[in-house]
Amino acid sequence: MRFMQLPLIVLIVFSAGLIPARLPKPGASGTINPISCQIWHNDPGAQITDTLATNDLQRLADEIRPIDKLEFVPGFKDAWACSLSGLIQPSITGNYRFHIASHDSGLLFLSTDESVTNRRFIAETPAGTDLRNYRYYSAQTSDPITLTAGHRYFIQAVVKSLPGGGGCVSIGWTLPNRTFQGPIPNEFFSPAADLTPPLPSRRVNQFSLSLKPEDAPTTQPGIHRFIRNAQIQVNGQSEEMSYLIDLPKDFTPSTAKPMLVFLHGNNRQGYNTVALEQTGPIHDMESNPALRDWLPMIILAPQLPPDWRWDTPGAAQSVNALVHELCKRYSWIDRKRIYLTGLSMGGKGTWLTLENSPETYAAAVPISAVDVRPDQAPQTLKDLPELHIACGSEDGGFTAGSHRMYEALKPVLGDRLQFTVFDHEGHGVWDHFYASKAFYEHLLKFSR
Repeated sequence: MRFMQLPLIVLIVFSAGLIPARLPKPGASGTINPISCQIWHNDPGAQITDTLATNDLQRLADEIRPIDKLEFVPGFKDAWACSLSGLIQPSITGNYRFHIASHDSGLLFLSTDESVTNRRFIAETPAGTDLRNYRYYSAQTSDPITLTAGHRYFIQAVVKSLPGGGGCVSIGWTLPNRTFQGPIPNEFFSPAADLTPPLPSRRVNQFSLSLKPEDAPTTQPGIHRFIRNAQIQVNGQSEEMSYLIDLPKDFTPSTAKPMLVFLHGNNRQGYNTVALEQTGPIHDMESNPALRDWLPMIILAPQLPPDWRWDTPGAAQSVNALVHELCKRYSWIDRKRIYLTGLSMGGKGTWLTLENSPETYAAAVPISAVDVRPDQAPQTLKDLPELHIACGSEDGGFTAGSHRMYEALKPVLGDRLQFTVFDHEGHGVWDHFYASKAFYEHLLKFSR
């Protein structure tokens, strides 16, 4: 069976800062309810990934409730987080797909067996959905996962709800016979001695990145591909990252050029850098020869390893470390004019990467992105020379998140903050920027 790998990174941090075990209260019959819900009130994070990154949930839960199905709709008005967990026992052998719906962001994990240690990230709600709306985002549905009848598998959903009410989480599945069931009821769970396992942490304690030696100098205009060329160490685990460098037509190694760092959206992960040309600046330039001929800018496009996301621990650090290593290697990068942009999931990556090393960039443009730590961003990004937030007016959580980031940053950035909302448009508004000469001309006005 195929699991999405939050793997090497998430698993190695489970041993750090475990939540002390607490048993749920037995039901009226004296038996232990097979599904547990841990609840933390007044959680400060903006998204569940922020909450896990800061280890906010490594303290004892404020409440532990037994529940009768894999769903929780509490009606709380405060900012809260929760973890639903149990041992699921399918009655049919075959391929299953799991689905998560939550308000606001949520992550879903499944183990290869009963062990918490072997849990893997399989699906997520990147921004809030309505209750039981399991198919609003493609990321809410897992890949097919083979399960064996009668075997028990540890499952866990972790969710963050913002203040104001409406928070919820519901987990469903599609059975091998294509029957859908959501939420998954109590009858498919079996009791466990402890239903309060340690939560997945997203903290990076150790990080390093190195580049393989270059076979030949990168000095000719055009696209240069570096497959698995960056060696990453995150918390003692190894990974490889690919990237491409696109040198402009007027490039000469004797003249330093500004550089645009582009972060791709979901489903572009892996080791095939051609995927980086299918959406974004390189794609739009290839369809506009005049723009390609004019552009006086290097483009760097890092590619996430398979099954990583830009909020995977170490991803933001990898981008910044890659930029710094390339600046050491190539004198033709103008270090004072490095710009950052990304779309969709890469828009979230833009926020994360920017907040990890704001002094690296002269300007940033997150497009169609959810919000990331709006309570912390004003202090972190207060010295950024230029920031432009963009989204469609009808893009759900991405629109709401963009507005939250704008409202949080406007008091500190003032005229250095631009906000563009495209009326009557949804998610894919990035072509308004990447296909436009004016987009690049505006960036080129700013330097560190």
